[in-house]
Formats: sequence, structure tokens, C-alpha cells
Amino acid sequence: TDYVYALAAINSEYLASGSSDHTIKIWSLKGDQYVCNQTLEGHVGSVTALVAVSYARFLSGGGYKDNTI
Repeated sequence: TDYVYALAAINSEYLASGSSDHTIKIWSLKGDQYVCNQTLEGHVGSVTALVAVSYARFLSGGGYKDNTI
């Protein structure tokens, strides 16, 4: 992970981060530290926005440079 531009709480167990390395990472709390469980790739620019809707099991991320969601 490079610079983190966005964070979203998915639920009480998971957190998502959007980064300048063009990825979204899914984190979970293990003891007193967060551990990366999954890395989502596909953006061609920084991920600068995230939204999570826990009841719908939905996570979306976007970036202003690559015009993707």
C-alpha cells in the first residue's frame, strides 16, 4: 500500500482502503493489528473514494483519473 486516500468500514470486522497504488485492500482485525485479507486490482489510477453498504454486501471504489467505479 502506498498513500491511502479512502477508508470504508464494511462491517464490525472488516475495513477497506483505497490507495495511490491503484488497489482496494480488505483488512480484518487480528488481535491488535489489521491484516490484509485481499487485494482488489483493476484501477488505472489512484482509488480516492470508497463506499460500503454492509446490509447489501456491497463495496464500490472509484478514482478521478481512470473514470471507473
